[in-house]
Amino acid sequence: MEKKTRKYYERGVNKEHLAELAKPKRRISLEEEADINRSRKKPSSKYKASKRIQNLAQPKHVVQKKIDRQPSDDETRTGTSVRSSALTYRPTQRIVELARPK
Repeated sequence: MEKKTRKYYERGVNKEHLAELAKPKRRISLEEEADINRSRKKPSSKYKASKRIQNLAQPKHVVQKKIDRQPSDDETRTGTSVRSSALTYRPTQRIVELARPK
């Protein structure tokens, strides 16, 4: 560790660079900052969207599907079918063991 610090001091310090770093930074007021921002032309204000971009920006037209159900069928029908093999499935001993909470 001492060798590194010795080398730094032996090289000498760039006094001009340190003097420049020691100067306080120029502070800008809010009014000056607003003037600077107004004077700049923002590319976003000049932008014109292409036909493709305008097309992509349009919302999709959603066609709602009609599901013919009677109110009494809502409780019995789920809208999906279950295979008969799933209804008659018997789990193995290992599956039962893994299903138990620890």
